[in-house]
Amino acid sequence: SSDLALTFFSIWWAFGLETCCFVLFFWGVQFPANGYFTGGAFLRQDWLLYLVLSACLLRKRYWGLAGASLAMSALLRVFPAFFFAGIGVVTVTHYLKHKRFAKHHLRVFAGAALASVVLVAGSISVAGAESYGNFVRHIELHHRTPLTNNMGLPVLLSFSPEGRAERTREPDALDEFGKWAEMRQETFQRRRTSFLAINAFLICVFVLVVRKIKTLWVAMALSAVLLVSIPTLTCYYYTFFLVPALLAKASATTARMSLLALGIGGLLVVWGRVSYQWDDRFTTQSVVYLCFAFALLVGFMQEPKKVAAPAKPAARPAA
Repeated sequence: SSDLALTFFSIWWAFGLETCCFVLFFWGVQFPANGYFTGGAFLRQDWLLYLVLSACLLRKRYWGLAGASLAMSALLRVFPAFFFAGIGVVTVTHYLKHKRFAKHHLRVFAGAALASVVLVAGSISVAGAESYGNFVRHIELHHRTPLTNNMGLPVLLSFSPEGRAERTREPDALDEFGKWAEMRQETFQRRRTSFLAINAFLICVFVLVVRKIKTLWVAMALSAVLLVSIPTLTCYYYTFFLVPALLAKASATTARMSLLALGIGGLLVVWGRVSYQWDDRFTTQSVVYLCFAFALLVGFMQEPKKVAAPAKPAARPAA
C-alpha cells in the first residue's frame, strides 16, 4: 500500500539504503504482524507511517515535525504515545544536569502539542466531542476482552497450562472461547502483583539506560520495551518493532539481536508442539519479543563511546 511505500522511503531517506533493506527484511520475516492479519488492509498502516516517520525526522533534526508525526500516530492508535517516554527521559535528564531545557527537546513537544490541538479540534468539529467518549469505551472493552492473538507481558502472566484454548475451548457453546477468556482473566488477576513488580523493574532499567543517551531517535526506539510490558496489543500492531529495528544503524550487535529474534520466533511457529494453537503461538511470541526489547536495553547499558573529532589539517607554513 501507499502507507508502507512511504514508510520505507522515509527510512531510505533518513537512514540510507542498507538500513532500509535490513528493516524491510525484518518487516517481511517477523511473524506477529504477518500478512494473514495485515494483507489487504487499505490505509490502515497510517499510524505506522507516522511512527516510523517520526524517528526518521528526529534523525534528520526536524524536531517539530518529528513531534507532530509521533502525535499523529498516537492520536490514531493511542499506544504509540509510549514512544514519547524515551524522549521524555532524555529531556528531563538534560534539564536536571544543565538546569535548562534544550531547545530541540522543546521543539519536539511543541510540535506534538500543536498537532494534537489542531487535529483534536478538527475531529471534534466533524464528529462531535461525544465521539471521544465512545472511543474510550471501545478501547476499554477491547482491553478487557482476551483474544487468542493478543501479545505482551499481560498475556504471559495470563497463561496457565490448564487454561489453554486446547483444553478449555467449547465448540458447542454460544461463545466457544468464553471459558478460556474467563480463566485468562482470573489467572492475570492472581498475578497482578507480579505484573506491577516486573514493570517497576523494567521502568527502572529503562530510565537508567536512556538517561545516558542523547540521541533522541535512539531513546525513542528503546521505548519499545514499555509497549511489550504494559499494554496488551493484538499481534499485528507489533509492526512497531520496525522502529527498534532501526537501531541496527547505531549498533551491529543490535542487528544481530534482531536477526536472532526473527529466527527464534520463526522456529517456534514451525514447532507445532508448542505453538499450534493461536493462544500458545502468540504467548511464545510474547516471550521472544519481550526478551528482544529487554536485550536492546542491555545492549545500550554501557556508557556510549564518544566519537573522536577528526584532526584539523596542519596550518600552511609561512613563506
